[in-house]
Parts: sequence; C-alpha cells; structure tokens
Amino acid sequence: GGRSFAGEGQIVKGPHVVRVDETSRDSRRREAPTGGPAQVARSSMARASSTLLVAAASLRALAKDPAVWASGASAAPHVPTRVALCLAGQARTFNASGVHENIYETMVAPLRGAGVAVDVFLALDRESRKGFDYKARPLAPAVRRLLQPASVVWHTIDQASPPADLCASDCGAYGLGCKGVSQTAHQTACLGSIKRREKREGRPYDWVLLARPDAILARALAFDSLATAAATAASFPKGVVFARPGRCQTATYCRSDTWVLASRPAADAYVLAHAEEFRRTTSCAAARREIVDALAPEGAKVHVHKEEAYATVCVECKLYHTVRRAGVAVCGAIADDAIVRQNRLAADGGVEGVDPLARRPPVFFEAPGADGRCGANESELLAMAQTMRPAVRASNR
Repeated sequence: GGRSFAGEGQIVKGPHVVRVDETSRDSRRREAPTGGPAQVARSSMARASSTLLVAAASLRALAKDPAVWASGASAAPHVPTRVALCLAGQARTFNASGVHENIYETMVAPLRGAGVAVDVFLALDRESRKGFDYKARPLAPAVRRLLQPASVVWHTIDQASPPADLCASDCGAYGLGCKGVSQTAHQTACLGSIKRREKREGRPYDWVLLARPDAILARALAFDSLATAAATAASFPKGVVFARPGRCQTATYCRSDTWVLASRPAADAYVLAHAEEFRRTTSCAAARREIVDALAPEGAKVHVHKEEAYATVCVECKLYHTVRRAGVAVCGAIADDAIVRQNRLAADGGVEGVDPLARRPPVFFEAPGADGRCGANESELLAMAQTMRPAVRASNR
C-alpha cells in the first residue's frame, strides 16, 4: 500500500501529483577539488578541521554531562555527524524573515558550526491557511539562500477529502477518521526525499529533526545537547523520540508535534507507521476502543466526535500511541517552540515578542531515570534544565 514514487521529478498516485524539486547542495559542494596542489591541500585541511570540530565538541559534552557515560548504554554513544531537518506541512508564515532566520539560527547554524552536516528537506503545502499566498508567489529567495534545501516538494492535500491511498475516510487512524493526515502525508514525502539522499550517498542520517515550517525556537540545538540525546538513544534499541510533553491534558503520554527530534530508526516509526495507520480499513470499532482504553488512565482528553456518536482523542494522542505501539521510547525535550501566526509578524517580517539578538540557552533533552525509562512532565523537565526560559509566547495549533 501507499504512494508510488515516479523518479526524482514527480510522485504520482491517484488524482494528485506531487512535484519534486531536487536541488542538491551537497552534489555541488562535494565535487573533487580542482586547481593546483595548494588548493587540493586546503580542501583536505578543511575536511580534517570539520572532523576535529566534531570530536572536540563530543569530548566537551562527555566531560560536562556524566549522564552520557552513566546512561546504561552497553557502549559509548555514537557521535552524531549527520542530521536531516524536515520542514513539513502548510508553509504559512515560513516566508517571513523572522521565521526562516530563526530556524536557521536555532536548528541549523549551531550544528554546522560544530562540524555536523545538516541537510534541509522541505515538503510544503501551497494551500497555506493563516499565512502567505504561496499559490501567487514561491518561496522567498532568502529562504533558499539561507537554508540551501537539498530537496523541495510542493503539493496540496485536502484533509476533508484526502485521496484514498492516504486515508480511508470511513475508518482511518484507529477508526477515528483522517484528521491529521495532511501533516503525516507531508512528512512522508519529506522522509522519501531523505531516503533517496541516503541511498544515493550510501549512508544514513543519525537524526531526523521534524518541524513545522511556521514554528520557531527560543533555544538553540547545540552539539552538546545532541550528544546528550545520543547517549539516551543508546539505551533504546528501537529508537527514541524527543518532544514537548503536556498536550491534550496529559502530563507525559501525548506530546506536541510542532518540533520533534527522532533518532533515525524512530523517524520511520513516527512517520511511516502512522501513515500506515491512516490507511486502516478494518477493525475500526475495535481500534477506537483500544486507543480510548489505553489513554483513559493517562488523563487524555477524550470527547465525542462531532458527527459520529463515538469517543475520540486528539491528533497528537493518536500519533504518540502509534509511536509507543512500535516500541519507540518517548522522552521529553524543552526547546521553547512556538507557532508563529501572521498576527505576530512585524512590518519588516520579524516576529513580535522575540529578540533576535537574545543569547539562546541550549535545547534540553531528558535522560532516562534509574528505572531506564523517560517520564518527566514539563515542570520537572524545566527544573532539570535549570535555565530561564526566554520570553516567547507559546501557541497551540
């Protein structure tokens, strides 16, 4: 089941066509050096310097954080050197300078400065409610210039009437319909671009960072933070997902889907397993009972469907129930992420209430407790972080 890929130029299945614009920054950057011996030597020294930067940053993280060694892992954690940043969904305010510049400053630049290769993949919807009109004009040139995306995919999905290969509207995820399928479909397209890049280069990414294109952070994803996350990942063979807890009236079970860091195996479960669940066509009533019964003790918000007389749960609870069923660990993260609505944009494209010059503390990732599991709520995570939160007004969907 699922969508078929028709080469690099298109993804075709059913009534919809997805255009793919593969612009390979790395294919240009990784050409063999030309010129005389001095130029070749300079190129080799630059590559060696990048490797040393990664090693040095890793040693700093190991020295600072005893949890890196005391995480219960059977071996020293793998030093992350490759990260895929997937920005997926309705583009909305992505074109605003205050949004895409924040994404670069908090999710890309800190890691690249430490020698980590960060490739950006975009899977965007032109039907952008509450944002710019992307049907009339494309991405701002500054977006391409700053983020240098390895891949750009544009398509439109009508969540009210999605194609049958994306969601079975008379059943859907846990028999609860198709709400949330648009985001998962865009992430699936994004992950498809990531997989093609991995196949072409013959090696996988260490991490996949999944984020909305209209979300910003008030913390920076520093290499030391990523090294701590790697230590936690070493404890979970099926992978780990880091995200902000506290969604849908639960302390830890349901998580935000605005900003997520997933180890490479966990990214497949997060995106592909949930995409498969949306295609459910059988055992719909049993699936509804399963998820409602699983979430009831967790305090999740359960309500009656607007059109049908059955109980349902929010999108984030469905997503994280899928992740947990796949055996993937879910740990907390404090990134101070916020969705930027158009009413928060200043005339110059900046974001109201955010000082672009503020010194940002690092993203905080939860480490497993003495029982080898994660389970801290948001207030406990904030206490662990021991860092004052910058003033960014949080926003829900």
